[in-house]
Formats: sequence, structure tokens, C-alpha cells
Amino acid sequence: MQINKGPNYWPNRFGTPHPVPAKQGGQVLSPQPLPGGVKERVRGPKFSEHYSQATLFWNSMSDVEKGHIVNAFSFELGKCEDKGVIELTLEQINFIDNKLACMVAANLHVPPPKEVHPNHGKTSAFLSMVDRANPNNTFTAEGRKLGLFVHDGFDFGLASGIKAAFTAMGIIVAVVGPRKDKINSSTDGTFLEPQFTFETCRSTLFDAVFFVGGRGPEYDKLKRQGRWLHAAREAFMHFKTVGASGSAVEWLAKYALPGEIDHLVGNLKEDGVAAEQGVVVAGSRLREVPALVKCLSEEIAKHPLAPTHVFSTQTYCTSGALSKGEARLGVLPTLRIKDHNNTAGQSA
Repeated sequence: MQINKGPNYWPNRFGTPHPVPAKQGGQVLSPQPLPGGVKERVRGPKFSEHYSQATLFWNSMSDVEKGHIVNAFSFELGKCEDKGVIELTLEQINFIDNKLACMVAANLHVPPPKEVHPNHGKTSAFLSMVDRANPNNTFTAEGRKLGLFVHDGFDFGLASGIKAAFTAMGIIVAVVGPRKDKINSSTDGTFLEPQFTFETCRSTLFDAVFFVGGRGPEYDKLKRQGRWLHAAREAFMHFKTVGASGSAVEWLAKYALPGEIDHLVGNLKEDGVAAEQGVVVAGSRLREVPALVKCLSEEIAKHPLAPTHVFSTQTYCTSGALSKGEARLGVLPTLRIKDHNNTAGQSA
């Protein structure tokens, strides 16, 4: 967006419009005597300090939340074509915290600013939405939404078991199928009614996605099912919990997430459940649905505790090189990493 006529606030970089002094006809509010004092229009001393609360907020964030803040600043300023706006915004961010400004500057490939306002170092346990130090933060799968992807010939016992158990736990389950009509299972006379079709939903509608395995011609063609592939990859890239059972496990490992969960699938027992990196898989002979429900709900509950990604290059600040923990915050999401050091959680 371009500003053609200049802003209507002061101060601004154009120097106009500007306040008019009383001698030039500017408005002046004269003090009015009142019982016990005088009424006049003045600004209190705290009005001149605009940054301490913002610094307190920044200091109180978890690493994950700091990463979101850095990425948000980088995203918005990255769309700005006016270098002057970018420079002035970084100047304001620098008053909040120099390292924050340096990480945003690094993402924008502009020179990092020098520290001009030291960070007061204060924090509050009540500001972070994911920090376990905040007594108001509880992490549960209740109220989350699961996209249950099925195809003709799916495993009815497992799918209906997940749906019933999750509904009882307060987790919303939406069935996603190839059409807005009955989806027949591999068991004669059993089916599920879908709320979405593959074409009318995205993984972004859900907090987690689960792909139910099955048998039949439709499952034989899964490697060419683009909507399933996209949903699995998109959810994985967004650090959401991704699950699969039976025949869908091989599809998930080989076609949807090649090279990402080989170790997980390699150690999976036919009648067992395994989880790693927020991915939950169930063997083809699993009969104990409660074990899968427990594992899946625990991973979904970790959703706000996603690790961020580590810089592949060194980021420098005028006050010295950023620490590894600080460097972790300054990169936009690319791929989920296996060997991260953030112990807060495995999925988002």
C-alpha cells in the first residue's frame, strides 16, 4: 500500500501535519481552577515510556511463541515495499529488545540495529499461552478437532472406536470421505457418514488428521490420491498430529512422508501402537483401540508446544552472535526436524 498524501498523525517521517503553537493560532486549553486543585490537559510521566510492557511481554514468552513473533514481524515487513517503513519499524522493535530486532532484521536481510535501550529483564508467569510455569495453562485434547480420513473398504472397528472414544472425551471428530454419502467399510453392512469430502476440506480445518487403513481397490490406489497426500504433508509441516493405521501406515511412510518416519514404522509391531515427532501409527492387527486412543489424544494435547526450526546459518547481532536457542527462533517454517533440543513437545 502506498501513502500518497501523507499521514494524519504526528510525529511522522514527513514532518507534516505538525502541531501548531499558540502564537500561530494553535488551540490551547487554559487551566481551570477547581476546588482543591486545577484542571488542565497534560500528559502523565508514564506517557513518555511506551516499551517496558512490550519488553515484559517478549521476555515472558516461550521459545515457540518468540519464534511466532519473529516470524510474524518478518512476514508483515517482508511484504512492505517502502524501506523507510521497514527501518522505522525495526527502530521501534529495537526499543523492545535488541535481539528480537536483530532476528527480524536477519530474516529481512537488512543490517541489524545497535542496542539503544537495554532490556529490563523482567518476566511474568501469566503472559505465555504455552509455558507450563503459567498456572492457567492446561494442555488437553478436549475441544480439539480430528479429521478422520476414510475410503471405501476402511476398517470399521478401528474408525468407529476412535470416533466413539474421542466424542466421549470431548474431542470433535469429523469424518472425511470421497463423497458426501455413506462410506462403506470392509465389514458388510457398516458405514460412516462423512461431514467433509476430500475436495471440500483442508487439513487446516483440524488440529489433527488420522488416515484409517483398509482393503480394496481404493486403498490400492492411495499413492495416487493427491488429497490424502496433501492433507498428510500439510498437517505434518504445520506440526499437527498425524496418524495412520493398517495399510495406511505404509502409504504414510512411503508416499506421504518419505524418509521422515522410517524408524518409527520399522519398529512398529503388527498389534502395537507407536509415536514419534507427533506421528502416531497403529499396526494392521491392532485390536486394542483404547491404546491407540490414549496415544493419539496425548499427542493432540501437545499441539501448542511445537518446536521451532534451527537456523542453518549463523545470525549475528551487534551485541555478539546469538545463542543457539535464540538463533532457533529466527527462521520461517520449512521442514520438521528430528534432532531438535526443544523438550517442550513433539507436535503443534
